[in-house]
Amino acid sequence: MIRVPSNQICQQMWESGYDLLSYLVAGGDPNLAPKYRAACAKLLSSNGSTSDLAEVLRTAAAMHPDEIAFLEHKMHIVSYHPDGHWRDDEPIFELLRLGILVGYGFIHPRKPQDYPQPIPLDVWNRNADAWESSVSGNGMSFLAVRVGTMARYRRLVATTESQEAERPVGRPPVREKVREAFQALCEAKLIDADGSLSKTYQPIRDWLSRAYPENADQFSKLAGETIRRVITDDFKAMSSGNKQ
Repeated sequence: MIRVPSNQICQQMWESGYDLLSYLVAGGDPNLAPKYRAACAKLLSSNGSTSDLAEVLRTAAAMHPDEIAFLEHKMHIVSYHPDGHWRDDEPIFELLRLGILVGYGFIHPRKPQDYPQPIPLDVWNRNADAWESSVSGNGMSFLAVRVGTMARYRRLVATTESQEAERPVGRPPVREKVREAFQALCEAKLIDADGSLSKTYQPIRDWLSRAYPENADQFSKLAGETIRRVITDDFKAMSSGNKQ
């Protein structure tokens, strides 16, 4: 059972995936279909290398719209049965339900701030629209659907875990960072030495959040008292210098 992936991993999986039309074309093009079905069978039998499937899908994804329209006209690709479902022999659905392939899409209705989300296995009931790259089932609907491999998901998780293990444990040294922010703002002439000390708090929080986005949540909530203790002496010295 896979854990709930982070938004970063979902985004990377979605960006590297192929839309449903690429799978449909690969299965319907007489020049690609044998290679496509052989690649899918290889995955079903061993859950092994995905390079064969990726090669076929890259070719299908690069096809010109006129070529796809021609294939559709010649009935080499048929996206629907009369009842509105894909052909029963499409291997993509078996691969998806087994979790060898994984789908990602935006939950309908989509909002600008949304990240793609993993599509539950029980949504893949063949009620998918390849031309719109959408799927719905069991009360859920997903848009802009793309499909990737579980092998790539595992690689992304392993890479992310490795990067997290290399990060220093614990909170960043706040005193040093606050002083760094204060000095940078002074050099940029964004600190008013004649103003109130408290007016420096928010600019310091903002600077730290931009400079250290991995700790932005902590720095955005940095207490004013913490900042005051760090910069009071420097602020007073700067204010005294201006008055001389």
